[in-house]
Amino acid sequence: MIEIKIDFDLKYRTKDQISVIPRYKSGVYVLYDSKKDPLYVGVACDLRGRISQHFSGTTHTYRYSHHFKFVSVVLESDEDIQEVCEQYLIRKLSPPLNRTKKYKQKPIPKRMVNKSDDPQCKGQKVNGERCSLPAHENGYCHYHGGNGITKTKIMQEAASKAGASYMGID
Repeated sequence: MIEIKIDFDLKYRTKDQISVIPRYKSGVYVLYDSKKDPLYVGVACDLRGRISQHFSGTTHTYRYSHHFKFVSVVLESDEDIQEVCEQYLIRKLSPPLNRTKKYKQKPIPKRMVNKSDDPQCKGQKVNGERCSLPAHENGYCHYHGGNGITKTKIMQEAASKAGASYMGID
């Protein structure tokens, strides 16, 4: 029998407090809603960066990013222990957004699925139609400046880090 001891730091932090998480540290994270119900469990090699992406709506969970209010982390550099920890937390907490795992999950709460309750982006598409993506606190989705950054700005920053230039149009 193998015994693995993991130090769980399940302190709730808001998105304004994620700067407390050390840069480029790997581990497991849990995202919570305003009622502190777990919504998603994930693994990252740069916890602070990945959690920032979730809060800003630039990940596969972008439809639910406006529900993410708190996060807790487990700092762990060993990838095997990360996997065990992630599996354990998913089984224990049953977060509704971890849909790809093969065990029984809680269904996504109706309050999250009902699109009429979700704030809709105030931005417009190129063809003049209203944007249908969910809005962040400032009323815009991540493409139209949600949380203060536009898609163009994200692409320009990524290109400059790679030594290239981005001339795209949103």
